[in-house]
Amino acid sequence: MKTFSLFVLPFLSIFLFATPAGSEEPENFCHEPEALAEWEAMNQKYPRDLNVQTLHALRIGLCEKIDRGDIGVADGIAIFESMRQAVLSRVFERQMREQGEDSL
Repeated sequence: MKTFSLFVLPFLSIFLFATPAGSEEPENFCHEPEALAEWEAMNQKYPRDLNVQTLHALRIGLCEKIDRGDIGVADGIAIFESMRQAVLSRVFERQMREQGEDSL
């Protein structure tokens, strides 16, 4: 089973939203073809990785809520970043435990 690398997760946020330089309003990439293709590729490459599936599902839900006007782009960014950090922490802790077990 393929598992998602700790080194790829930090870059996922750029495929949800970004704030252009000099701009105060975050740019919404929910319907950006490149972002959609990247997420679909990750979804296909890691179909059993719950970290990828969690972030992918969150992205879909946040984009839907932004489209409906339930939340703003800035709130979507904050929610996604909070969950991405939680996933990063969980992956890092698991990798540290596995490294500790390997050294025994």
